[in-house]
Amino acid sequence: VVLGVALVSAGSLHTRHGDPHQAARLLGEAVDHWSQAGTWTQQWITLRHVIDLLIRLDAPEPAAVLYGALTASATATPAYGADADRLVTHVAVLRRELGAERFSAAVARGTALGGDGMVPFASGALTHLAPA
Repeated sequence: VVLGVALVSAGSLHTRHGDPHQAARLLGEAVDHWSQAGTWTQQWITLRHVIDLLIRLDAPEPAAVLYGALTASATATPAYGADADRLVTHVAVLRRELGAERFSAAVARGTALGGDGMVPFASGALTHLAPA
């Protein structure tokens, strides 16, 4: 658990204040870690950070897909405080950048992914952003 939390913390720090490509690598490792551990609570928290990163890197469509997966999941933990505020802001940004129709379509794709499809989707999106 400590390794996963450290990866998410470092990835989040790089997402907001550092190298976004390093953030992609760290968050990708965290997604893989939680997937192997079967720890869905931490996985959903990590995915909120992935959404942050995708928006920072001007990748609104995959961010909206992950948002759809997050909101459709019965196992996703609710966001609180600053995380909840950030998620509300992200939804507004995604709707503005994609337009209502593309946003809704991306969210619907995420809803259809479910937990099992979301992990490879997130991993794939992060792999394309991480340094080689």
